[in-house]
Amino acid sequence: MEKTSDFLLGASNPLVTELFRNLNPVSVDDSVKRCFTQDEELFVQLKEPLLVPSLAIHHEVTKMTPSAEYGGLIQQLTSDLAQRLPALFSGLTWFFDPRDTLHPLFLQVLGAKEKRYLYCLRVDLTWRARFCEVLERGSNSRTPTYSTRSLFIESEVLPLASLDSSTSEKRLHLAKLFRNTWKGEAGRRYHVEGQWIDQDITKFVTRAVLSPGRKTFPFYPLRCRFNTLSATCIDLDPQGRRKAATILELTWNQLASLAPEIQNRLQEFPFTEEDPLFLQARQACQPLVEPRLGNYQLEPYLNAHEQKEYRFHG
Repeated sequence: MEKTSDFLLGASNPLVTELFRNLNPVSVDDSVKRCFTQDEELFVQLKEPLLVPSLAIHHEVTKMTPSAEYGGLIQQLTSDLAQRLPALFSGLTWFFDPRDTLHPLFLQVLGAKEKRYLYCLRVDLTWRARFCEVLERGSNSRTPTYSTRSLFIESEVLPLASLDSSTSEKRLHLAKLFRNTWKGEAGRRYHVEGQWIDQDITKFVTRAVLSPGRKTFPFYPLRCRFNTLSATCIDLDPQGRRKAATILELTWNQLASLAPEIQNRLQEFPFTEEDPLFLQARQACQPLVEPRLGNYQLEPYLNAHEQKEYRFHG
């Protein structure tokens, strides 16, 4: 049976790779603000509006090479973003992801003391009503052309197990910490919903590396993703990637032996900080990991639509 990959990568663009290789990672714009929505989504506030062109919505997932139009638009967008946020894109490589064309994927393999890690940056190009101004309407087959000052991203470091490469594609496999995060189903008849414990594991691990009572919502330094641990890379530069990899490695080494018990406990009971297993995990993780996270703070504020958001300081 073929081993399922966590990332299936198609073609890359040598011009984009060369552009990112030549960026100066020291050129960090301190005025760039990192923010979170109430729904825990990370975005960067840009000083000037970003023009996002219309993109085709549909793509055949078996085709590992993007269309000439899509490749050209990605090159145009990344050139613009690289000038605005050079530290964010320095050293990365864009790979075409045929399964998700509206969230371009940028990767870098990192080395740490014991393992290899994968820095993964996804840029969200989907239109969001509260954050975007439509310049040209979309259709059933194309996204609208719009401008925005809010760049939504996913920025994380994941544990890399192996990389299989061929002439047409690459398959990345992550090291797994949890066997299964499926909990069961809830509801009746047409309202049955699946339940997973990923969010409970995220809360368990994040609280385990922080002092009691420390506020962190909506930022989770560590999350459960792909049945494994992920470290959120909130410092958007190469040094921040290495810092996140170190945090992930330290936490992994302390929790690896407890992972089966954590999984079983959360599949049966809701997360609570009074759980003896959690207290054991905090005692092992917090002294090692929290000093590396620093004294970050999250400042709540209301946006132009009177909705709560959080500005990250740290």
